[in-house]
Amino acid sequence: MSRATSRMLSRLMLVGGLVLLLYGGVTWWQQAAFRYTVGAEHVVLAVTRVPQRDAAPLATVTLPPVNDGEGDGAAAPESDALPTATVALTPRPPEPPTRIIAPTIALDAPIVEMGWETREDDSGEWFSEWVVPAFAAGWHKNSALPGNGGNTVVSAHHNVDGEVFRYLVDLEPGDRVELDTVGQAFSYVVEEKYIVAEQNQPPEIQAENAKFIQETADERLTLVSCWPYESNSHRVIVIARPVGALSPATGNGVQ
Repeated sequence: MSRATSRMLSRLMLVGGLVLLLYGGVTWWQQAAFRYTVGAEHVVLAVTRVPQRDAAPLATVTLPPVNDGEGDGAAAPESDALPTATVALTPRPPEPPTRIIAPTIALDAPIVEMGWETREDDSGEWFSEWVVPAFAAGWHKNSALPGNGGNTVVSAHHNVDGEVFRYLVDLEPGDRVELDTVGQAFSYVVEEKYIVAEQNQPPEIQAENAKFIQETADERLTLVSCWPYESNSHRVIVIARPVGALSPATGNGVQ
């Protein structure tokens, strides 16, 4: 083999080796790049597919149901307002009246509890008599308490011991009367007025008059005194009912 031919073969072998080396490098680089890309994708997938159980739980706040009845109630809307306290008020128990006011006759007087005495007359008959207080009106202790339904009865003198009910006869339908108790006031409007004979009347007449101070189905205020000013032969009776209440009877009358 000539020297020229030998050099040519050497050069060809060198070029072939370089080509093989270059091809191998390119192949290795592609495989490495593919492995890197696949690994990156695996990393991304691993991040995006983290199970929810590995995440921290969120706090859940529930509100009490809006309605207390049975069935599904509507969900209460969330609000930033602070809850307000609910206070249950205990109803005030009924109490005896302590004062009576009637502006149209300039009446403003205290009221005390009034009872009765049992006495014997000249013929030996026993009877009960109300003990009307002096300088005050008397609440019949066996009558209704204000605001508690029934008949609330108040009596007073008209010509002695302070003349508390001197002008009771001047009250007319439509006039206002107020009874005060401890911490409460009850307003009434006059609807009826009667003047009835009492002195020296037969028992059946007196019994009929006594019906005015007996129990009633409706709520009312009954005011009683004697009449006229110069004597006590008659009784003046004024009936008032709570403001706003419906009246079973109206008008005034003289018997």
